[in-house]
Amino acid sequence: MDDVSAMRLRRAGTAPVTYSLSVPRLPERRPFLIAAGLDECLRHLQDFRLDAHHCDMLVEAGVCARKSASSLRGVRFTGDVRAVPEGRVLLVNEPLLELTAPFPVAYVVQREILQILSRQSRIASGAVALAPEADEGGAMDLPSMDREGEAALGARSALIAGFTATSDLAAAERFGLPGLGLISGERCAADVRRLLSRGEEVVAVLVEVDGGVDAKAVQDVRKAMAEVRAARAPARVGIRLSGADQVPRAFRSRRALDRAGLRNVRIYADARADGQAADASRASAVPIEGRLIDAVRAALAGDGFEMVSQLVDQHGVAARKPKTGTLPASKQIFRGERGDFLVVRGERCPAGHTALLEAVVLAGHPLKSGQPVSSARARCRTDLLGLRRRVLAADGAPPPAPKLSPRLRELRDRAARNAPSAHRPAWI
Repeated sequence: MDDVSAMRLRRAGTAPVTYSLSVPRLPERRPFLIAAGLDECLRHLQDFRLDAHHCDMLVEAGVCARKSASSLRGVRFTGDVRAVPEGRVLLVNEPLLELTAPFPVAYVVQREILQILSRQSRIASGAVALAPEADEGGAMDLPSMDREGEAALGARSALIAGFTATSDLAAAERFGLPGLGLISGERCAADVRRLLSRGEEVVAVLVEVDGGVDAKAVQDVRKAMAEVRAARAPARVGIRLSGADQVPRAFRSRRALDRAGLRNVRIYADARADGQAADASRASAVPIEGRLIDAVRAALAGDGFEMVSQLVDQHGVAARKPKTGTLPASKQIFRGERGDFLVVRGERCPAGHTALLEAVVLAGHPLKSGQPVSSARARCRTDLLGLRRRVLAADGAPPPAPKLSPRLRELRDRAARNAPSAHRPAWI
């Protein structure tokens, strides 16, 4: 723990509170979400310092008087965090993260954490529909030139959801993601050689083709294959089709590649968010074996959800704001073959179930370092298969939702009746 920060918070007389981040409503077409962004949240907490901007925020929100807020400048996060691992599939009202800290710090941190988790989880949740269900090499992230500065984080979330690689090589290097190389122009061989020498894993090298596969394109593909073999890299070689009329061009390209003896060269086509190329690539007769998608833009263009951060515990007493529609109290999620149970934290785990919320930060110290994307990706696939089995078994039942424990239902009903609850913490 940062002893100086903890001492200053105790001197200010700030009691700990708990915030819970969840989604109270989900789209009917996709009534689940994919947890993503936790790794970046942990980085943010390690670097957190309460600064002048945060002091103004506390004063404007009525959390602190100006003098008290100024006395906390420089304070670090010394609280606790429980969260579900990245890649977990969650249902409505199931918390992604709960943090407990002295009220001023908790108020500031939960707002910043909410932005990270909300955006990255929405990208991952939208990318699930864009990624293939079975074809391991089917969808790769191709960022637009004007994508925002969070492109690297977005690429990471897309790969958690099932994308296989990203052409954002800076993101690939930063997070250890599988990379995708796009090659065009006269320097094909040299460019492939330089790409494979970067150090990160490159799973595919695609030669960009203008129009159709002509003699020049065949030559470039052969050069790329020779460089991949010379580097003993596991990367596959393919071509990229962009622009209009992709389906007829794909047939012509496939015939040209086969005549040249390049039957193992895959064809990837740019897919737009409207799904035209995506639908074409799913048709078994069309020789488009993969899709290149701006995962962030396409995912955020679809049906989204609003994540909320709710003050759920003050001085050990369950608290709730009726307007958000969330559930009161600090909670735990228990998952088993028959579904999920959402309970008040501290309740016993039913037999055959596993607790999803894990301690990741204790007294300001991270307990777990960032996990590789491959682990989160495997977790996502396993959870999706389990959810699909439960939905099929339900056969026409309403969208899946967690069952509430009797104690949690009682707290929910009491809040709905506007029963007295803990008062708002006083100014400090």
